[in-house]
Amino acid sequence: MRHAVSVAVVLCLLAVPAYAPAFDCFRVEWGAPLSEIDDGGFVPYLEKHGVVYCNYTGACRLPVHEYANVAVSFAFVDDRIYARIVRGFGDDFDQVLAKLETALGPPKDGYTDGDWLVRSWELSGDVKCKLKHNVETGEIRTATYYEPLRKLLKDKSAVDPAD
Repeated sequence: MRHAVSVAVVLCLLAVPAYAPAFDCFRVEWGAPLSEIDDGGFVPYLEKHGVVYCNYTGACRLPVHEYANVAVSFAFVDDRIYARIVRGFGDDFDQVLAKLETALGPPKDGYTDGDWLVRSWELSGDVKCKLKHNVETGEIRTATYYEPLRKLLKDKSAVDPAD
């Protein structure tokens, strides 16, 4: 009888899926291999200049979701997480900039590049953040990226994560 109960318990345990922690899109482990963070939610949609861009179909809540309608994607270099890219249209640039300045402090750099206003921050370690606003279309983009992986790319100008 004990043997039958033990076998039943083992079979039940095998039937229960193993717990896999979900990817945290806010607290990214920059440079981590995709195989260590993928909970099945990353869907590649573009490969360009050595960067693989993926939509994330799992649960993802960022502070920006509280005040803007945005799309979030991720980029990988050498199968390691390189960037989080957030895009929105018609959002209030001044509000987005103010929220980022509250969270990150004043930008390290600011300039205009054609129709784009650009602001950038250096975050902890080797992580950087860039905010871009197209004054003609109203598009707003942010990219938070891991600089050591950016250095691996041959043509850095062709793979600006905020482009």
